[in-house]
Amino acid sequence: MSDDVEPLQGGKGNAKPSEEGPVASVEPIRADQVAELEPSILRRLRRLVSSALDVVSPDTEKDPKKKALAKISWKVILFVVVTVIGTVITLVVQNANSESAKRAENEAEAAIDSESPPFRATVEYNWDRLGYEPYAWVLDRALTDSEAITLQQFTAPFTMDVADEVLEKAQRRDSVDKYLRGLGARPVMPAQCWPEGPWRDVSCGGEVNLRLNLTGLRSATTSVTQMWARSEGCRESKAVTYIENTTQGEEEIRRVDFNIDSSKPVAMVQEKEWEEPEGRYFDENFLDLTKGATPVRMDIFAHSKKTCNWEIEADYESIEGVKRTKIRDRRGEWLKVEAPPANPQYYWKFDPTLYRYRLYDPRSDQYNDPVN
Repeated sequence: MSDDVEPLQGGKGNAKPSEEGPVASVEPIRADQVAELEPSILRRLRRLVSSALDVVSPDTEKDPKKKALAKISWKVILFVVVTVIGTVITLVVQNANSESAKRAENEAEAAIDSESPPFRATVEYNWDRLGYEPYAWVLDRALTDSEAITLQQFTAPFTMDVADEVLEKAQRRDSVDKYLRGLGARPVMPAQCWPEGPWRDVSCGGEVNLRLNLTGLRSATTSVTQMWARSEGCRESKAVTYIENTTQGEEEIRRVDFNIDSSKPVAMVQEKEWEEPEGRYFDENFLDLTKGATPVRMDIFAHSKKTCNWEIEADYESIEGVKRTKIRDRRGEWLKVEAPPANPQYYWKFDPTLYRYRLYDPRSDQYNDPVN
């Protein structure tokens, strides 16, 4: 830079002549303006190029001030260009690093996912429906004399108050359930008969109600697309004692139903208990499971005319493709459905006229024990 060129002054616009002569006026770039540089970079670049072109002319070499101004303008343009290139390179590198980190994170998650099962299934027998569904207790032996006397002592006084009667029935039912469970009796739910109607009969077999909870264990979505029942070791009931208990009225729920006796026991959907199933449940439904999402709960019923060990087989789709898994109880043992005995040797039923349990003959619909 020559000695006759004055220092740069603050301001905007092209160089203008002053009283001392023409002076270049270029705004210096401050540190606090770096953040604002990118949005205005093209505008500034156009202005500086225009300024440089104005001073670049055939007589520039003859005018020392114009020559100096041209050098300054091109230096500023070079600085701006270098800044733009540096900024672009920085953004590209940051974006590449971000994508690489995200890709590595996804690969790590996929690796973790592949090491864990797609979902966890827990099955619980839902005996809470006892009392809403007709049910009974069965024993593989006869009641002893003392046990029979104790059973007959579960009575309720006659009352004209409907509310009191309902409460008394519930209290008696709970007491009987506790007593019989203590004797080793097993609860059974007589199955419905299709399509005859809502009436039940021991010849229809038995059913069981399960609560199935499915919890996703992978970050990637797993979709359960079909469920089947597979049985093993079905047999006739060995129970010789059948004790029918009272109910407080049936409650309708939407059921997912397995007919263990069918050749292909696929999950069916049933809106009303006394009607035939409407169709295959998974034809119009699927269950998406992901880690951290709310578990899916299903009310499942299975019925058979025999006493069976069985399990649920579930088809699911995941990042690994289509696979099938087996669902058993918490201990890994077979699920069970027990049918009432077709011809129990001892059939106990509550006599509402005498308010006590009596031996009963279901064929003649008569109580066949002496009234004391």
